[in-house]
Amino acid sequence: MGFGDLFPLEREVFSLKSEGKLILITQKGSIRTLKCNGFIYSRVDKNSVYTHEYWDFFMPLAFVAHDPKIAMIGLGGGTIAFQFLSLPGKPAMDILETDKEMAEACRIFVGGRKDGSLNIIMEDGSTYVKKQDLSLDLIILDAYGPDGKIPEQFCTTAFVSDAYAALKEQGVLAVNCIGSMLGPALDSLIQNLSGKFEVYRVDTSGYTANIILVCTKNISREDLISKSAEGIRTLKGSEFLVHAYSNMKRVFISV
Repeated sequence: MGFGDLFPLEREVFSLKSEGKLILITQKGSIRTLKCNGFIYSRVDKNSVYTHEYWDFFMPLAFVAHDPKIAMIGLGGGTIAFQFLSLPGKPAMDILETDKEMAEACRIFVGGRKDGSLNIIMEDGSTYVKKQDLSLDLIILDAYGPDGKIPEQFCTTAFVSDAYAALKEQGVLAVNCIGSMLGPALDSLIQNLSGKFEVYRVDTSGYTANIILVCTKNISREDLISKSAEGIRTLKGSEFLVHAYSNMKRVFISV
């Protein structure tokens, strides 16, 4: 084994420039990273389904239903899509995105996966959930604007009501909240979510400062834990995710 194998150099795979934006995809060994204006949006390892960051903690929710119908609002670079397409059954999802350049970069970033189930829809997620008869099992909200905040339309009682209506009777809405949201903004979001859902916080301690909220519709905490744990246990090394869901706690106004 040479030094090139021990210390692989990071190489550029793809770059895209547009007004005020630079998207860069790099490869270092088995790790592929997507950055936008210097900030990491996504990371994947071709040798592992795990990143040991916040993205991992959505995977157990792929097992809330058999052959689940999933919508994800906010594409990022595609880590969550990559992970879900790596799971048994390769659960399909509609991905709502409004940034055309990011959608283009994602298809390259997730390269090597059969992307027949990677259905990127160029539409605002708040408009999408208003549609009739969606009957979704899972909605993942991982949308952030350039200011580092969840866009306002996703924090309203109207969106919460629309998301609730778009879910099946035992559906789940999962929300990624970055650590900087701690305080009034997070309290307000949780208050709005609690108007329709039972809201829980997944135990991500030791892995990420991000807060993963799991909002359940007519499914008990015990049933959710049972389904998610049973499914994710099919993956080697998933004990940390089983622990995270087994220790999730109900939240009310403040976390």
